[in-house]
Amino acid sequence: MTGRTRARQATSRQQTRKAMRREAAEASGRLIRPATVVFWAGLGVVCISFQVWVFGRWAAGGGLRAMPPGGYEISPTRQATTWAVQIFVVAALTACAWWLVRDCHRQGRVTYLAVLFFGYWTTLWSSPLSNYSTLAIVSNRYSLNVTSWGPYIPGWHGPQAQEQVQSVVLTDAGYVLLILWVWVVVAATVRIARWRPHWGLGRLALSAALVCFVFDAIVEAAYIRMGTYAYPRGLPHLTLFPGHWYQLPLSASFMVTIAAVLPAVLVALQAQATGREEWILHGSEKLPRRARPWARLLAGAGFLNVCVVLSHTGWVLFSLVSSDQPPPDIPGYLRVPGT
Repeated sequence: MTGRTRARQATSRQQTRKAMRREAAEASGRLIRPATVVFWAGLGVVCISFQVWVFGRWAAGGGLRAMPPGGYEISPTRQATTWAVQIFVVAALTACAWWLVRDCHRQGRVTYLAVLFFGYWTTLWSSPLSNYSTLAIVSNRYSLNVTSWGPYIPGWHGPQAQEQVQSVVLTDAGYVLLILWVWVVVAATVRIARWRPHWGLGRLALSAALVCFVFDAIVEAAYIRMGTYAYPRGLPHLTLFPGHWYQLPLSASFMVTIAAVLPAVLVALQAQATGREEWILHGSEKLPRRARPWARLLAGAGFLNVCVVLSHTGWVLFSLVSSDQPPPDIPGYLRVPGT
């Protein structure tokens, strides 16, 4: 054996040992840097700080109060339905929180679903963004409500700002229940993946989007019929039940699917496919033990604030080209006075 051959074999063995050490380091997590989770957590801090500023100005300006009751008609049946739905939403949120806390204790860490649950709570400030420049959604004035904090969001110029209400439970806290959308869509897509094991992530993503769109349209149509809120504007030929107070613009379901839910679903699906931690939480295990849960929760806040704001932005753009006339049969408790 020549000296050159021995040198090549030695080099090859050295490279093999380096590769093995690198694989072992990757497996143990030593080469994973906390840059990803730190980025999203930092963005989460910015988003939470911004909404504290918005809510602080709103409260200091006297906005933390309910609209005076009356000025509209609402039947006893609709009153009972409104309270029943509010109780259901509170019960559902309580059940979700209880289950997620137990799941976190069982797994010994803040789970991805818990991260999403916390993150959706931090997006409530963005609710008035749908009415950023036009009246795209109106809430039940009989429900538990407060005056809109939209005027305290920079650039916000919705119509009849002082008459708009935020339905605290029906539309604001109820938005956190999008965590159930994520759970349903992920579960359905996992079943599809077992049924079609040769499908790649692209096909599964399209399947997840379709499942989410259909699920949202069905649930939201039923929710609207309960008198929770209404869409006074809709795109022609792209609206379910057009011309009625319970119409549902499919553009709303589209934006919820594409921006508010699907990104969170895809992160979960990719983690299941690769057997690794969810992408937005990469590197959290490299942080000090006490900082890990907070970093994970704040990362969820940053990620979902981006998603939900994009959802509202898309809906605002759709509403600019929607019909200007609200349905003639819209009930008084869903009308904004002066519009």
